[in-house]
This record gives sequence, structure tokens and C-alpha cells, in this order.
Amino acid sequence: MFVDCTQRVCDFDGNVRKLLDKLEIAENLAVNTRGAASGVAKAVEYKGFVNLAGTAPEPVDLGFADPAAGNFALRPDARLRKELPAFEAIPVESIALYQDEYRQRLPAR
Repeated sequence: MFVDCTQRVCDFDGNVRKLLDKLEIAENLAVNTRGAASGVAKAVEYKGFVNLAGTAPEPVDLGFADPAAGNFALRPDARLRKELPAFEAIPVESIALYQDEYRQRLPAR
């Protein structure tokens, strides 16, 4: 999944383009949440990619719980689940520093 990328998501030279039909490229989602005027790269035009584009007044809502607060858990009705069924939610609540034999102390929060 690629969201609001300012650089092209993929850019293949002529030699690679000749081989694309032989490659299995599937289940990729490129999302421009706010539309063409937002400075985001052009849509991906290759097999195996789905493009979603919103507009400034109606941005694409992928279904994150509260992205402004850094909560990227997916809501049960998340559009992302519909557009990319194979997407596995990232266990953000499990990602953190932890104490072990190498890290005896954690920094203060």
C-alpha cells in the first residue's frame, strides 16, 4: 500500500516493462487521499495496482481509527479492508522498545 507518495510509486525502464507480463504483480493499492492538486505523484498504470483518489473537499478515508493522533488501527468498516482484503493490520500496539538482556532500561517517556 502506498499513500500520498510524492515520488512515483514505480518507474520501470524499457527492459523491465518488456518483462512485466511475465511477473506476478498483485494486490497493490496506491492512494492519493486529496486528489491531483495535492502534490502527490501520478497514478500507477500497471497491472496489479488499484488506484484510489480523493479530492480536497472529500479525501479518501482508508478507515484508520485516529491518524491525527497516531492511531493507525483499522476500524471494522475500514475501506482499506474492502479495497485490499489481503492487507494484514500492523500490530502497532505491539511495536515499542522493550527490556531484555541487551536493553536493561527504557528511556523516560
